[in-house]
Amino acid sequence: MQKIMSALLSATLLLSATAAFAQQPTQTPPTYEREGRQYGRKGPGKMGALSRLNLSEAQRTQVQQIMASEKERNSALYSQMRELRTEMRAAREADDTAKLDNLRSQMMALRPQLQQARQATKQQVETVLTPEQRDQLRQIESEKQSRRQGSRMPI
Repeated sequence: MQKIMSALLSATLLLSATAAFAQQPTQTPPTYEREGRQYGRKGPGKMGALSRLNLSEAQRTQVQQIMASEKERNSALYSQMRELRTEMRAAREADDTAKLDNLRSQMMALRPQLQQARQATKQQVETVLTPEQRDQLRQIESEKQSRRQGSRMPI
């Protein structure tokens, strides 16, 4: 009789714990706050440094148009890079070193094209900015670069 009671008590506790856990609200992705701005999971995005420049509404619209056209123009490159990353992940899990080397060389061939596209977009955006805003942007980028170098672990 005691075994039956203890089994019932254990089953009841297990079911109530499961029900309590299932009723907990789902968590939203974390947000990060820096300098009074709130960012999503991946950070401030493409407008990150530009959001600190106090752009006029006309400038903001122009920059958004430049970014949208860049995204459309280079979508094939971005999707190709995404596919290569997926294939690399699968090759790594399969421990296929020959395929990994081939995919790595394909990615390395795409990188200069993506860097060139980003540089062209940056130059277009800079034409929209005032000289003071360009100086401020360069200062922000230089601070960002120094933070990156400072956070790297020595080998």
